Amino acid sequence: VNYDERRGGREATRLLIEKGHRRILYVDLRHEVGSSTHYSVEDRLAGYVEAMKEAGLSPEAPVEWGSLSGDVQVKNLVELFRSPKRPTAIVAYDRADRVLLAAAMAGIVVPRDVSIITFGDGFMESAGMAVTRLSLPYEEAGQAAVSLVLKKIANPDKPLKLEPLPLRFVQGNTCAAPHRSKRKSHE
Repeated sequence: VNYDERRGGREATRLLIEKGHRRILYVDLRHEVGSSTHYSVEDRLAGYVEAMKEAGLSPEAPVEWGSLSGDVQVKNLVELFRSPKRPTAIVAYDRADRVLLAAAMAGIVVPRDVSIITFGDGFMESAGMAVTRLSLPYEEAGQAAVSLVLKKIANPDKPLKLEPLPLRFVQGNTCAAPHRSKRKSHE
């Protein structure tokens, strides 16, 4: 049983595009780097790239700072938010709390100045606001796993057909249309 992470990456990015964002950055701060990377890492990024290209936009090079400590990640994000070419929206693989902290430290107001969408369910309100996200349907995954086991017991020689489970959209308070101000040319 697995999740349709590529579709999730597309849906997250499309939501931001539909709200009017054009300068969308993909940020991956996870510390699990190495040769045994989870399939979601490539799939979420691929979905982001696909959605950007479908909309006629050039995907930015992803920010992949997993090899850095959390405090250095936040410091780098603060610098990113203070740069003249800062994004108006971020698709975060995870660690949205660090993105929110860096935005606050840089004087950036979420979602007025930058929108953030992420994946998963862990600690999504720990930074003081509900983060817009695509949630992993754990209960459905468990039910699907049991169903597959029962099917295999009933027909041990029959191959199983695995369908990836779609992620569920959870509305938070971190996505809005881009703020139209003197930064208009960067959106």
